[in-house]
Order: sequence, then structure tokens, then C-alpha cells
Amino acid sequence: MVPKLRLPKLGMNPRLLRHVLGGLLVLSLVFMAWRLMGPKDVVVALWFEDKGGGAALSREVQQSTLFALEYFNLARRGWGYRLRPLVVTGKDDREALEAIRGANASAVICGATSGFVARILPLLNQAKVPAIATNANAPSLAVEGDVLYRYSGPSGALEAGELARDLGGFQRYLAVIDGSNSVYSRGQLEGFAKGLGRDPVRVMEGDPGVMFERFRKELMVGDYDGLYLALPAYYTGIYLNMAWSLRDMGAVTSGWGVSSVSAALAGPNGTAWSVVFSPVELDMGHPFLRFLKGRIAGLPVLPALDSAYGAVSMLADALSSGGPGPQGVLRGLQGLRTVRALRGDYPLDAAGDAMLPLHRVILEDGVWRDRGGAGR
Repeated sequence: MVPKLRLPKLGMNPRLLRHVLGGLLVLSLVFMAWRLMGPKDVVVALWFEDKGGGAALSREVQQSTLFALEYFNLARRGWGYRLRPLVVTGKDDREALEAIRGANASAVICGATSGFVARILPLLNQAKVPAIATNANAPSLAVEGDVLYRYSGPSGALEAGELARDLGGFQRYLAVIDGSNSVYSRGQLEGFAKGLGRDPVRVMEGDPGVMFERFRKELMVGDYDGLYLALPAYYTGIYLNMAWSLRDMGAVTSGWGVSSVSAALAGPNGTAWSVVFSPVELDMGHPFLRFLKGRIAGLPVLPALDSAYGAVSMLADALSSGGPGPQGVLRGLQGLRTVRALRGDYPLDAAGDAMLPLHRVILEDGVWRDRGGAGR
């Protein structure tokens, strides 16, 4: 006969049970209070160019913007908001706009070329979603009363032409401009020619990736003493390298072409100038840059970091004063008078664009260097 097993009765001390239930209740209340009183999520859409001549810069600026959003969430931990990025880059216009509306995004940070911003701006105006553009400094985008605000300085084209006039040469110059961003590149050439007081002998406009041979032949047969480029940094470096391998000639580039990328590709065999609002040198002791150096091995190009930080700074200050939601951020942007950038505080003009200082920069020995202020 098998003896019966007596199992212990499962149960819990009533007093202990009350303590456990009470603890769970307290935790539930704390969690609910945190959800109600903790930082409020604010969706920020990132809409950048993913094709064409501006794609490379856009990738750098978008990545820098993600870093800047993360930094502001940490640096302003007690302000009551948490910036949550929504990347719509790569979607077609309709899908991107639906995603922005569906997420109730408070604002859009967009760029990085004037041509791309000009294309999506009518959609954002129609949807009444405020937008902060990086780098897009075409004068045609400076419109009062729309939803677009820009962390972009003046074009610098007129000042670049005046610089070329003061340097001498450029009696017979060739201009090469990117046709995919014509709202920017044509305006840059127009301003440069006005400042110089002379039109180019010839303008080559199109896809810089397929104009290499035409450019080489033109330099070989044409009697040119100067070169003006309004191209992305990658192509700026290649075209400068090609030009200097054929002849000794002066060169001026638009601000679009100024970065460590163009410097590395151009090489040390010539000299080029530009007038830019984006820095080629930064104070590496700034808290944002120290934050980045502690997280990643190599920094993005400095113009991308500067414009991304400036755009997020404008958004954060607008959010603090106007509150969340498209109408709140737009109200805050309308009341914004200065932008707190990596390089200091700068005023905004009547169109809501940052009035950043212009700098003359020179490419020599394979490095872009600051040569002091230009214009205002």
C-alpha cells in the first residue's frame, strides 16, 4: 500500500499579502504620475533630400540633427519635453506628408539644399506645419508670413564676386553649376557676377557627374583665367583637382562646396576662395561637440554640425515659448528674435532667417582656413 503524500497548503500570510498589494498600488500610482507629469513627447519630422547633388550633404546634416535632438533631450532634461524624431526622408512627398500629419508632428526640420526645400515648401504651407531649414540660403526662400524659418546665412554670392574682383584675374572665367539645384546655383552665379562686375564667358550647367570630359576639353581649348563653381562639395573637389592639373588658375566656389571633403579631393596644388556663413573652424570645447566626441569616433563635417545644432536650437526655444503642436511651435517661431548657435547668439530677420556672419575662407595646402569676416 502506497502511502498518500501530503502536499503543503499554498498560501500567503494575509499581512504580507496586504504589503505586496499596497506596494504594487504605490508603484502603479508612481507610474501613472510619471506618465502624466513626465516629459511630453514632441514629434519632430526630419525630411531631407535623398537623391541628387544635395544627398551627400543631407545625409551629414540629418545625422547631425539626430545627434542634436539627443543632446537637447539630455541638456534640457527638466524642461518638460522630449524631442522624438520621425524620419520621413526617402518617402515620396504624399507619403511623407501623411506620416507627418499622422504623427501630429510639431515641426519639420528639412534640407539640405534650396532646391529641395523650395519643392516641399508649398506642401508644408498647405498643411500649416512649421519648418526649419538648414543650409538652404537661396534669397528666393526669404518670404515673410510663410511657415519656413531658416538657420541659413546670407548667400555670400555678391561678396564672393567682390572678393574675386579684389584678388584680380577673372577677366575671362568659366562657370560650372549644378542643374539639380538651380534655384540655388543660378542665384549664386548671378550674385557672383554682379559682385565681380562681369559675366562668365561660358556657363556649364547640368549633372556634374557626367560633365567631366566636357569640362576637361573646355579648359584645354578655352582661354580662361578663372573658374567659378556652384557644386556640391564632392564635385567641387574633383573639378578643382582637374582644373589645377591642366593649368594654374584662380578659383572661387559657392559655400555649398566648402568642406573637408572638397579640400581632400582638390589636393594641395592650387588655391581657391569662398565666402560662407558656415564655419570651417569651431570651438571644440562647446558642450555639444564634447558630447559628440564622447559618443562617436569621427565628427561629421563642421558645416553640417553647425546648421543642425542651430536648427534644433531654434526649435527648442520656439517650443519653450509657444508650446507643443504645429500652432504652438509656429507661434514660438514667430516670436523668436535670436538663435543660440554653436558660435554665439545671432538675430533673426523679418522672414525668420538667421542673420549669420559671413566669412572669407581660403583653400590652400589641401585645407580650408578662415580668413576673417566679409560683408555684415
